[in-house]
Amino acid sequence: MIVLISGLPATGKTTLAQTISQQRAWPVLGKDMVKEELAAHIAVHDRLDSRRLGILAEEILLRVATVYAEQGLNCIIESTFRPEFIHDHLSRLASLTALSVIVVQCERETMLARFVARETRDRVHYDVDVLDELRSMNEISVELFKAYTEDVTIKNTSTAEV
Repeated sequence: MIVLISGLPATGKTTLAQTISQQRAWPVLGKDMVKEELAAHIAVHDRLDSRRLGILAEEILLRVATVYAEQGLNCIIESTFRPEFIHDHLSRLASLTALSVIVVQCERETMLARFVARETRDRVHYDVDVLDELRSMNEISVELFKAYTEDVTIKNTSTAEV
C-alpha cells in the first residue's frame, strides 16, 4: 500500500506522515528531504530554481514509491502533490497497489501562522517568497484524486493536533 499525503504548506502533512509511520512502521518519503539533499549538490539561485528542484524531488519520490509498489512494499509519500500534474504516476501506482490519499487542510489563518512559526528551514525553500504565494494559493483538489482511488480522506488540522 502507498499512502500519499498532500496539502498546502504548513497544513500538517509531515507531522501526519510521521504519526502514521510510527503506527505502521512504514518509511516516510518526503519531498523536502529529497529537495534539501539535491540542493546540497545543485546550485539554487532563486525561487524559480527552487521550484524546479521541488518538481524534480517530487518526481523522484513518485518513482521510488513506484519501485516500492512493484516490490509489494508499503510506504508513505508526502508533498504538495497536485493530481493534475502527476496523472501518470497516480495511474501507475493505482495499478500496482492499494493507494490511499489523505488531503490535509486547515484554515488559511492557521496555515499562515504555522508557516511563519516554522523553525528555520533550509534556504532552498525560499520561504519568504512562498509566504506571499500562500496567501492566494488554491486548495489541493480532492475530487481529482478520486479518479485514481476511492480511498480519499480529508484531514482538517485547523483546531486539533495533527
